[in-house]
Order: sequence, then C-alpha cells, then structure tokens
Amino acid sequence: MKKTMPLLALCVASVMNVSARKALVVIAHGSPMEQWRKPVLDLEPQLRQVMSDVQDISYVRVAMMEFTEPTIATVVADCEKEAIDSIFAIPLFIAPSGHSEVDIPNIIGHKYDPKVVAELEEEQTRFARSRIPIVLGPTLSYDDFLERTMLERVREMSTNAPGEAVLLVSHGDRQFVGYWSQKMQQICDHIKRETGIETADYKFVAMGYKMVREMMPALKKMAQQKKRILVQGVYLTSSAKEMADMLDMEAVQQQEIPDPELKVVYSDKGILPASSREVCEWIKLRTQEWCKASR
Repeated sequence: MKKTMPLLALCVASVMNVSARKALVVIAHGSPMEQWRKPVLDLEPQLRQVMSDVQDISYVRVAMMEFTEPTIATVVADCEKEAIDSIFAIPLFIAPSGHSEVDIPNIIGHKYDPKVVAELEEEQTRFARSRIPIVLGPTLSYDDFLERTMLERVREMSTNAPGEAVLLVSHGDRQFVGYWSQKMQQICDHIKRETGIETADYKFVAMGYKMVREMMPALKKMAQQKKRILVQGVYLTSSAKEMADMLDMEAVQQQEIPDPELKVVYSDKGILPASSREVCEWIKLRTQEWCKASR
C-alpha cells in the first residue's frame, strides 16, 4: 500500500495539471482615441486563431489598462466566471516602463504602493483583486522582435541606402532610460548592419509641440550628412507621420533647415496593425515558454 501511494499522488497531480484551465491576457495601455485602440482590440480574434493549437490555453483576451473596456478588472472577473486556474498576462508595451513595472502590478495586486494606488484611484482605475494566480510576462523589448520589426519599416521607406539616414523616435521612459537607450541603440545598429545605411540614431520625444523642439536638432545634424532622412516611430499604434502632420513638421523643417534638396520621410506605420501577425506569433512563443515552465 505504501508503495502505491507515491504513484497515486503522481497520477492525481498529472490529471490536475492537464485539466487546469490557463488564460492568456494581453494588456495594452488603452486610449480614448478609436484609431489608437482599435488595432490593439483587433488583435484578439487574430490571437485566438494563432493560439488555437496551444492546448494548454483555454481562454484568450485583450484588456486595457485605462480609458476603455474591457479593463484588466473586467477580464480578470470574466476569468473567474470561466473557472480559470492561472493567468499569463503579457504587458503589450514597447519596453519596461512605469506602466508595465508599476501601474499594472499595483492594479493586479502584485505590488502595493499607496502613492501609485491613490493616483490610479484618481484616474478611476478599476483594480483586479482575485485569487487566480497572475504571472506577468515580458514587454516587446524581449529578444530581437523590435529590431526585426523596425528593420522591416525602414526597408519599406528606403530607396537609396547610401544616401539616407534613419532617425528613430520614441516616448521612452525616464525611470528606465538606461534600458531604453540600450535597446534603441541596438535597433539602430541592426538597421545599419542589415541595410547599409550608415547613419542611424534615436531620439526620445514628448507628445505635442515639444516633439518639434526635441526632434529638430537631430534632423539638423543628419541633414549635414544625408539628403534623405527616414523617420520611424517606435510606437505600438501611433506613427511618426501622424504626429508630424498634426504638428506641421514640414513647415517647421523648411524654416529651420532651408535646404531644397533635403527630403524627410515620416513613416505612416507603427507596430500595429502592420505587424499584427508577427505580434501574435511573438505572444504565442512567450506563452508556450510559460506553459512549459508552469507544468
């Protein structure tokens, strides 16, 4: 009888592990603007299709950190209704930031910072309090995903590599500026190595009119070396062209850099929806890694 007990326990554990219901929840920032949140929400049906052959996952949803439904709290509550046993949550952000490392952990109860909680409450954020274990995955900066995606965007714009320069623009994050700087430099180096473009640099810019002031010195510097500058935004759904048009960058550029031969090309694509399939495949890989580690 004693000899059969360990075998019985192993069999019971195996059955429980197989029957455990695991969920994949992709968390994005959210936006009140339809054109910015739609590409993220549109990921859900695509992701379900891509994840259809991952037997460990029985539930797939996209959640928003703020501004719009479905919120994190809404999706976690739904997981409870669906009798989910564990959740793998991927923060769909470019790189580690205050949102992925501070806000979301406080929302799901991984951390408790009274100041952060108070700020989130002021923004009317709904908190997800659940007994379901939630494991947070990495941001898009994990592995070489950003290098590959930004290379694809640059290749779409490039017509004459020897005569071109590339400027990557991103919001960045002051709390994690060292990591962001390293990653952006890696993207620049990858683009130069794969395209033959000799000049590539990056700039962290704010939203709104500060962007004009922050970008112009970099454009002036590049204009001294090349006559065609490709500007690519390292954003999830926004594009460099969208922001440049809003701020009338072309008119400012003509005043600040009166060179009729200079051509600045602003990319009209971010990561989504142009690389939705690649994002889904990246999420699938990270989820499979977690499933394997959690067995």
